[in-house]
Amino acid sequence: MKVLLVDDDRSTVVLLRLLLTGAGWEVDAALDVRSALGFLKEKAYDWLVVDGQLRPMDGFELAERAKVIQPRLRIAMISGVYEAVDVRDRPIAAFFPKPVDVDALIARLRQAEPAV
Repeated sequence: MKVLLVDDDRSTVVLLRLLLTGAGWEVDAALDVRSALGFLKEKAYDWLVVDGQLRPMDGFELAERAKVIQPRLRIAMISGVYEAVDVRDRPIAAFFPKPVDVDALIARLRQAEPAV
């Protein structure tokens, strides 16, 4: 499974990338929206794991753009500011408050893995 991780906090990116890679997935990481959009245009992903607060656009706007680029992409939002209620009526398949419960995140991403 291929995951694109986007967060402007380097320590969050390093930790989550390490843990998701350890779960057996191919993980690309971006620290900003511009890099994330570049990845999305170059490569197909199964999941986008995105922070809610980014600049110059927030995670919601990035999620909307990502779905235009890759309509089958599933999106998980992580946020220390937004709440699960904020993602209703958005193209967000899963929401995790910060600090992220990594076991819950991995379990949710695994639910979408194709059977072998």
